[in-house]
Amino acid sequence: MVDGSGPFEPRGQPHYTDLTGLMYAHYPPVWVSSMVSTESPLYQIRPTPAVSIDDHTDDLNHDYQTTHIMATRDDIIQAIGNGNSTATAIAEAIDKDRSHIARELKAMSDEGTLTRTKQGRSYHYDFVDDRSEDGLSVHKGYAWNEWVPEDVPEYIPSKREYAEIRAEVDHRETADNPAHIRLTGPTGCGKTHLARALAQELEAPFFDISVKWATDTTDLLGRFVLVDGETQWINGPLTKAILASRERPAVLLLDEINRARPETKSALYEALDDRAQITIDALGGEVVGGEAVNLVVISTMNVGQGHHVEELDLAEQRRLGNRWSIDFLGVNHPDREARLIADRTPVSAMFAARLVEAANKVRRLANDHDEQLSRGIPTGLLLELAASAYKYAQAGLEDAALRATRTAVVDPYYQRGDREITGRDTVVSTFRSFFEGMPSEAVVENAELQAWADEDIAETDVDPEEAVG
Repeated sequence: MVDGSGPFEPRGQPHYTDLTGLMYAHYPPVWVSSMVSTESPLYQIRPTPAVSIDDHTDDLNHDYQTTHIMATRDDIIQAIGNGNSTATAIAEAIDKDRSHIARELKAMSDEGTLTRTKQGRSYHYDFVDDRSEDGLSVHKGYAWNEWVPEDVPEYIPSKREYAEIRAEVDHRETADNPAHIRLTGPTGCGKTHLARALAQELEAPFFDISVKWATDTTDLLGRFVLVDGETQWINGPLTKAILASRERPAVLLLDEINRARPETKSALYEALDDRAQITIDALGGEVVGGEAVNLVVISTMNVGQGHHVEELDLAEQRRLGNRWSIDFLGVNHPDREARLIADRTPVSAMFAARLVEAANKVRRLANDHDEQLSRGIPTGLLLELAASAYKYAQAGLEDAALRATRTAVVDPYYQRGDREITGRDTVVSTFRSFFEGMPSEAVVENAELQAWADEDIAETDVDPEEAVG
């Protein structure tokens, strides 16, 4: 275990194995940045000598055997963490042959990974206990400034939600009332962006938990990892947020909280009441507490068609705090969204305004339950569309706007694998009605777009009898 005596700096690239079986790697942990940051205790291990290509080739020749052994050891560590201590109990827990498990346990104890003590006729196995003097085994010595977001674009409110949320956060101490914020809205309307922008403004460490149906307590609290033959505990994002709240305000984002299973929510809600604490059963029921008033909790919930969610009862809703409904920026403020697109991409202001007009038509259709359209178009995708349209126009490609609609919006956002998301054809026909026949030059030149629009209007206004005559 790690005693948490101070900030950790990377000291090498150790080999590691995730002992929960959720992630496994036999080589240096370049592939695990999403799980463990460079400040993690994982990096407070002796450096691994440089490995040549030939050495890796030799390793690969034994890959199957190594993977089989380490997978078994993953299961053993998990079983011990769940309270099993004898070879018989561990073998039964993981449904393996007892003699094989006994050999592995003996080897692990000889390596110093486990302790081995004889009690009566049986040997009992446990983790090597190198806890800190205060008895805690979670790492506590973080440089929290490294978790503060940087370069987050300004959040532009869709209504008046941001001023109210800032008031909740800024006056939480004098009101003796923690800031728990619940945001609802369609996918891509800016809920996560709001949380990151708030953390940046507060200069607060930011911790993001993307909740899925498969999310379990190890994804929240942490897990055991075997590093160069040593067992280490790696803190999860919820544990880190609790620890950070001891010293300063911290922002915890629970993204799509209504997708969590009941057993996952039980671990979360212990942290969200006035105790602001968690209990880590894998560490013998160790309790880690924080400061409730410093833990700013923002939970998000997507609304609209096509979302599998779990119902939140009244007690859960109370823990998640006040609720704000957020919509796409352009729905309430089309001029702001158009200005945002024109400021952040090289397209003309008129083209940006026309993009927002087309997107808003799709968004209105998505809100109509009688329409077969599952989702509206996020502002972020409009920015991608605008940038791609500019590139195609600069390359001299025809129908730059419609090309960009397909590559930036329709293909990536309205198709999942080989299956089309409901409403794809509706999106295509809507954007065609706004941009079909528009010259590519109109993407960057207001005058070109105005001339094309005037010509289009003139053709539409021709008297049918005159046209026939």
